[in-house]
Formats: sequence, structure tokens, C-alpha cells
Amino acid sequence: MPPDAALILGRFVYDGPAVLLWGAGGFLAVLLPQPLAARIGARLSPAFTVAAVFAVAAALVTLPLRAAMLGDGWADALDPATLRGVLFETDLGLAWLVQEAAALAALGAAFVPERWRTAASALGGGAMLMSLPLVGHAGMQQGGLGLIHRLNDGLHVLAGGFWLGALVPFVPLLARIDDPRDAAAANIALRRFSNIGHAAVTLVILTGVANAALILSGSSIDGASLYQRLLAVKIALVAGMVGLALLNRYVLVPRVSARSGAVAAIRIGSLAEIALGIAVLALVAAFGMMDPAG
Repeated sequence: MPPDAALILGRFVYDGPAVLLWGAGGFLAVLLPQPLAARIGARLSPAFTVAAVFAVAAALVTLPLRAAMLGDGWADALDPATLRGVLFETDLGLAWLVQEAAALAALGAAFVPERWRTAASALGGGAMLMSLPLVGHAGMQQGGLGLIHRLNDGLHVLAGGFWLGALVPFVPLLARIDDPRDAAAANIALRRFSNIGHAAVTLVILTGVANAALILSGSSIDGASLYQRLLAVKIALVAGMVGLALLNRYVLVPRVSARSGAVAAIRIGSLAEIALGIAVLALVAAFGMMDPAG
């Protein structure tokens, strides 16, 4: 496997846990009433820890992978001089330090008191996501435009990450709607998630359009560009997620009280959203390293 392909895999392994920690942790900490949040959080806690471990490892290997790409291949992956040059003489080195620190902070959430664990996981995941604009296309621009691009990209990944990550605890929550002990809390969380989902989806769309404009500024639509083709696939996948979210919110959620099979349909739709979201993460890991003009 060439270093650039390994780096794409590493980016995917880093981004996925960040989304899980930010979205799922935030859902449990903010949208789901206690004590149901504590019970579902206890079930997801091992997954949070494993995700953070993977993120730390993924961030750790990024530095030698960058060294291999900037040097003469795998031979320079562990060369001290090349590693030192990447770390201290490039913006990628600073980005690596920030990402590794954010991943370690997310892992540290496993050791805070249980009462605050999900909130700490969410903060760690959010820090990981906010570190992403330091690399990639947003990190390539300088000055005021570069700052605007980074801020916009940060909002984009936070909104999209919350939307996708929150679906992970949302799916098991649906099983509690028919349980008399948890029905009230589950329905409150269902309404809250439906409402905040509007803001998340709107932010994803608006910031996504702005990102595309900033990246492709001055470029014409080119069907031969691999970057633009993959971007079009990403847009189609996100459109599918939006369609499923709208179906759940405006068609199925109002039918939940009627016990008309709506809960099962919402579960299937949510699992489909997760699958599409994972595909989006994989695409972003790939074309995030490509030349937009290529």
C-alpha cells in the first residue's frame, strides 16, 4: 500500500471516531433526559473508548505517513531528520500536534467521572473535528480568506458530525418508546432531535455550498475531474440522507403515537442514514487529499 493510500485510511479511521464521540456524546449529554441517558451511555461507553484509541493511533501514524509522502517513500517514514522537518517546519506538523492532542483528550474522557463522561467525550470529539480544517483544502489558503474557509469548514464538520453521530444512540433509543418506564424520556429526545436536526441539516447544506465555492473558485465544471466527480457523489449521498431525515421527521414521527409501524420504519431509515454517512466519510477522506483542479 503506498503512503498516500495509507494516509486516506488513517484519515477515515480518525474522522469516524470523531463523529461518533461528538454526535453520540452530545446527544446523550444534551438531548436525552436522565436516567435513560446514563443507561444508554453505559452501553456505548466501551465503544467510545475503543473509538478514541483508534483515533489516537490514526493520528499517531499520520506523521510518518506525511514524512513518507514528502520524502522518498516508505524509507523516510521513520527517518528522524524527515520527521523533524515535517513536525517543526511545516503547517502539517502543527496540525498533527493539534489532532493528536485532541484525540488524547477524547481518550482521557474515559477516565472522568461517569456523570460527565459523555459530555467529555463529546468535547473531545468536537475538538478532533475542529482540527480537521487545519489540513486539506481549507488549510491551504492563507490570510483572511483562509480563516473564513477554516471557520466555515469547522461549522460544516461539526454540524454534519453531530447529525451522523447522534444517529448511533438514536437507533437504540427507538426501542424504548414502547417501554412505559422510558416512553416519556424517549419521546422528549425524539422531539428534541427532530428539532435540532433542522439546524444541523441546514448548516450542513449552507456550509457545504460555501466550501465548494471556496475550493472551486475560478474553476469551471469539468466532468473529467476526478475531484469534481467524487464531490458530486458526496452531494448525492448527502441529498439521500436529507431525504431520509425529512421522511422520518414529517411522515413517520407524527405517526409514532398511532403505533402504525412508524418506529420500525424510522429505525430502518436511520440505519440507512448511518450507512450513507459512512460512505460520505470515506469519500471525504479520499478527495480531501486531491487537487480540486485534477
